[in-house]
Amino acid sequence: METADGSLGGPFDATLRAPELARRLAPVSDYFRQGTMLDDRLNEFAILIIARYWHCAFEWEIHCPRAIAAGLPRAVAQAVADGARPDGMRDDEAAVYDLLSELLARHAIGDPAFDAARRQLGESRLVDLVGVAGYYMLVAMMLKTANVEPAELHGDFPRLAVRHA
Repeated sequence: METADGSLGGPFDATLRAPELARRLAPVSDYFRQGTMLDDRLNEFAILIIARYWHCAFEWEIHCPRAIAAGLPRAVAQAVADGARPDGMRDDEAAVYDLLSELLARHAIGDPAFDAARRQLGESRLVDLVGVAGYYMLVAMMLKTANVEPAELHGDFPRLAVRHA
């Protein structure tokens, strides 16, 4: 979908330099935005965790309102934005947060975090969760490579403090 200036917007402008990559990523993007077995609240929460990890303000600005609209408590989003483990998470949110945080920090998942996520999500949704994280890491890297930042802030949502190199 083209914008008024002829660009595709966000991470998709960077992939225009590699049209075959853009073509192949489109259905993958559709799956991770709307096709996973995760409910929207957990799907968007996972994206916020990745946006925070990559200090990716564009990704955050798009997905924070979606996460809150899907039922993620504003205080949970704010804690993630602040780089803290949120208090008061539901059990499934805690499982998502702990699994992804451990995977990002250690590049591995210990049995307790894996078992908690499997218990809360089941195996299929756990696999989707890791897929969402991996895909949105790719998106964050594309956004960072193309130096895409949000043009303007929308609404009264928690903001991500962005670290610049």
